[in-house]
Amino acid sequence: MKSELTQSFFKGATLIVACTLIQSCVTSRIDMSFDSQIETSPESGVVLLTRRDNVKTETEAPFVECVKKRLTSGTNKITLKEEQVFLDSLFPWFEPRVAPLTVEALPDLLGKPGVSEKVSSAGVRYVMWLGGSVETKDGGGSITCDASVGCFGFTWWENGATYEASIWDLENLESTGVISADVTGRSYVPAIIIPIPLIARTKTAACSEMAEQIKGQFVG
Repeated sequence: MKSELTQSFFKGATLIVACTLIQSCVTSRIDMSFDSQIETSPESGVVLLTRRDNVKTETEAPFVECVKKRLTSGTNKITLKEEQVFLDSLFPWFEPRVAPLTVEALPDLLGKPGVSEKVSSAGVRYVMWLGGSVETKDGGGSITCDASVGCFGFTWWENGATYEASIWDLENLESTGVISADVTGRSYVPAIIIPIPLIARTKTAACSEMAEQIKGQFVG
């Protein structure tokens, strides 16, 4: 028993030293394609919609709420129309099964009887489509636990978050720009008696950077 405790002590001491050198890390890349900034007015409303055409990669609700919160607060904040109110007023034309997937499909949609009038009455000129997801790319290590001495070991994994916001002008029937965020984060869980998670906040980083870049493109 003493031998096991001694081995556990040295193993724990080694991990303590290792943990002082380890931090979860996040790297990000933002790509933008805009011809010019987007001029808005109280009459040219903006609505943020979530891509739901692919269930497997449907954007997580917490991420969407994070982007909305950051867009509507702080400096250069954007006033957003309520997504559900817009969807209800345009039902069923922006539901997942019939919503346009490209800006080239807008003329057909707005040419349908009554659709253009509904868009106008909703007070929305710009539609911002938000899509993306997070997936685990790699990982390794292991942790073992014993009721008498606790948990020891080390594990890690790498997450990749890819999100894209595409902004459409419903009045001019054109794309005004696209912003994409690729964020990679490596998380660690060293275990010294108890596991100590060091989690990389990939979604938080992607939300913050994407929202700030979007706000920078809107003026007025």
